[in-house]
Amino acid sequence: MYKNNVYRKERVEGRSFFGIIKNGSYFLSNLAIYEDGVVSACEKFDIYQFEKALEKKWVVSFIENNEELNVHGIGDFEILESQWMHKDDYYEYIKSILKEMNPEMQNIYKTTQREIEKWEKLKVSFLASPIDFKMKEQFGYDLSGGKSYFIFRKSYNYISSKEIFLTCYSIYDDETISIYNDNNIYNFNNIKNMFDNDELILYPKEDDSIIIENLAKLKLKLALKYTNKKEKLKEIKENIKKISGKENVFDYAIKCYHNYLVYPSDYNRELLKEAYKKVPKHERIFLGDMDNKDSDFRRIIYTPNIKREV
Repeated sequence: MYKNNVYRKERVEGRSFFGIIKNGSYFLSNLAIYEDGVVSACEKFDIYQFEKALEKKWVVSFIENNEELNVHGIGDFEILESQWMHKDDYYEYIKSILKEMNPEMQNIYKTTQREIEKWEKLKVSFLASPIDFKMKEQFGYDLSGGKSYFIFRKSYNYISSKEIFLTCYSIYDDETISIYNDNNIYNFNNIKNMFDNDELILYPKEDDSIIIENLAKLKLKLALKYTNKKEKLKEIKENIKKISGKENVFDYAIKCYHNYLVYPSDYNRELLKEAYKKVPKHERIFLGDMDNKDSDFRRIIYTPNIKREV
């Protein structure tokens, strides 16, 4: 029976915070909590479900020394020394962020059993992925959306303190960039200069003190290096294009791949090869799916006589 069905979309503000997802390995994650108590931790939780996620150790507030921590887009690091800021009260810390945003603690969302059963029956799950934003104008509510990425930034007194912040920078759809806990707005050239001046780095020294805001103070040892400054700057430049709605080298490589599959020729294979080489090296594995990664791109480019198994 026709029921005049409708749905609505709603923008709900929130704040990001650092945590660790335990999914086989340990992954440093930029999590988020919204004014209505919904938590984004790879999956969507209400604030009550999130407490259960902590109990089940999907999200953890600390990890032991000698374990490895994955920092997406940068590398894997062995923890040599650690001080954890909310080892025993992480849930209370997250609730305190919620209370700052919603002092009355009103309109807090709680998932009902009916909702759980409905979506399980339909085999549907939802995310609450955060979108970084800044205000475009002083008045009104016009926002620039963006996305955040991990980076190491030396403190202003690094020479004496050896302190480095493991933090995030955000790229916005107007091609500007911000860095967490910094009120300045930057462009790509500013960020490049900060890399050239070693203010922004990828791989700290073992005797550096690494601070993750409201999470930990660590000493780290590099276990697996993903990239280098040159490739990271290429990644940033291409992400600026993507977030501002322009075609980047990643999109173009996929387009060349599909074009070759439809019209296989030496010419199109050469186009694919050139496009593939322009993709930052550490990003190439994301050209395909989780199982095959970029293997079919490499097959076509380097061993075209080997046929793909279907």
